[in-house]
Amino acid sequence: MTKRCSHCREVLPLSSFWKAGKCGLHNRCKKCHQAGCIKWRKNNREYVAAAMRRIYRTEAGRRRAIVRGRVQNALKSGKLVRRPCEVCGDVRVQAHHDDYTKPLDVRWLCPKHHHEVHGQVLVRNETALAGIAKLA
Repeated sequence: MTKRCSHCREVLPLSSFWKAGKCGLHNRCKKCHQAGCIKWRKNNREYVAAAMRRIYRTEAGRRRAIVRGRVQNALKSGKLVRRPCEVCGDVRVQAHHDDYTKPLDVRWLCPKHHHEVHGQVLVRNETALAGIAKLA
């Protein structure tokens, strides 16, 4: 099957489009989408820089970013496989770390349950974050 990119107007296979939502596809092809993202980042350098400063401001933020990168690399290489939400079975999941010193030890939770867990774990997680300096 094919689809027309709304930006470059080319008719391309569906694999040339990013997934959107539960069952749809973006209206721009991957190539046009990437070009748009690069253009946006160039036009919004101050916003991007401020966001990066917020993320990397603390040692804990830097460690969390490193752990997220390790999870993404493990997913790409196949060392880690996404599973449905362990609470409700939803397939749209996020990786939750109970302990940032164990980067690939994750719980797969849908956004709703991930938020609920953080509401309950926020105080306990402060002690876990104190131990993430061991990852360096």
